Amino acid sequence: MAGSRRKNGELEVVYHFSSFTYDGRFSNNPWLWETPDFLTKVTWDNYALVSPETASSLGINNDDLITVKVGGKTVQLPCYTMPGQARYSIGLVLGGGRKFASASVKAGGGRDRGPGYNTYVVRASNGFDIATDASISSSGHYPLANVQDHWNYKPGSNKLMKNDDSSGLRFDHEVERRSFELVEQVDQEELEKNKTWAAESEHEFWDDTLEAKAENKNPRRLSLFEEKKYEGHKWAMAIDLSTCTGCNACMVACQSENNVPVVGRTEVMHNREMHWIRIDRYFQGTPEEPHVVHQPLPCQQCENAPCEQVCPVGATSHSDEGLNDMAYNRCIGTRYCANNCPYRVRRFNFLDWNKEFRDARNKVRRLLFNPDVTVRMRGVMEKCTFCVQRIQNAKIKAKAEIRNPNPANPPHTGGVNDPLPDGTIETACQMACPTEAIVFGDLADAESRVAKLHADRRSYDLLPEMYTRPRNRYLTRILNPNPKMPKVATEGGH
Repeated sequence: MAGSRRKNGELEVVYHFSSFTYDGRFSNNPWLWETPDFLTKVTWDNYALVSPETASSLGINNDDLITVKVGGKTVQLPCYTMPGQARYSIGLVLGGGRKFASASVKAGGGRDRGPGYNTYVVRASNGFDIATDASISSSGHYPLANVQDHWNYKPGSNKLMKNDDSSGLRFDHEVERRSFELVEQVDQEELEKNKTWAAESEHEFWDDTLEAKAENKNPRRLSLFEEKKYEGHKWAMAIDLSTCTGCNACMVACQSENNVPVVGRTEVMHNREMHWIRIDRYFQGTPEEPHVVHQPLPCQQCENAPCEQVCPVGATSHSDEGLNDMAYNRCIGTRYCANNCPYRVRRFNFLDWNKEFRDARNKVRRLLFNPDVTVRMRGVMEKCTFCVQRIQNAKIKAKAEIRNPNPANPPHTGGVNDPLPDGTIETACQMACPTEAIVFGDLADAESRVAKLHADRRSYDLLPEMYTRPRNRYLTRILNPNPKMPKVATEGGH
């Protein structure tokens, strides 16, 4: 029914719970409001989901403010043209615009309510989940705080969809092509049949390793930096793109663990969100039958880190364990490191987001901070640290066990740089991941899970052409579609 040809006034309305505030019961939590939606990547608002074809036929566009009329009642809210949305079916997201449940999270702009719009006003008992005979009309413009393209090298140059005279609406070819390079994919049948298949091919880089120099292999390119040989721990991470669902649990866990501030809708619109890990979403295929891929992106902890090479005060440097560390009190806020990071994972404190917590009225609210993590101030750069505070706490505990062994538990023996038992340290994002897509560990331990995943033929570096040698590697996404379903989009075609 929803897919058949319909006129305005005969539209279907389906009510959806919000991905971050549910039915509105969590709308007093700013962490959740600033968490992007799984698919739209919109923050701080609820909206009406409209299919691209329906939007085109009704003359409305993305970020239009529309009026939805259902059963004689109306609600005004922004429009988001959603690939894959059923034609002539409007998805109204619930949970926004509440006056009392969002009392502590004001929308700003003189509005006496919380963020978003109250879509409950058009929800009736005789159409609790689905309503019919609805109409929509454009009533202005309302830009949504969408974070998907904030870290694009060419911001604003690529739209999600473009109108092709020959084939109608299509995804931007450049964005879609790039998604296949960033999120590598392989059919399960190909993976099982071709035993020599590997996600990464040999790169034509000079061999810079210490072993190669000792054997007088390939002459080194001119470089200011010598490779460091790590004697102790080598912390690393692996992210399995086959099991990642893009649920955002890692983002909220990281925000809680590392005192990441909330900046609000206005500052998100200025590309100033502070999340240390983001999840990029890409559409592939066609707007009518899209396929969605997700890619979590924390700091890659590069061994050949471009950010370290441009910092004029040495505020970002390499630790003896391969971590890309930040010295906050040394940072003077030049932002050279952010400009030189090819992964766009560094965040700058444009304002003093935590200033309000110094007020005496906020003594209780100050208790939300993790005492093991520094609270940053205005003018300081920050990023993912692989939860270095957890690493240090585990090492301190291991050292204490050496000095005061517990007869019930065999102590960690030897020096503090000896391998810790695999799984002793878990990052916040790893602990929160419901599918265990994130694995953290020590590469110095050849038997560790992360070392085995790094050696797996599915693993690959992001942007290998940059030769940053990241400590975080991704596992290729495995496709196993039902042969009776439409063909999954593949690189080079639909």
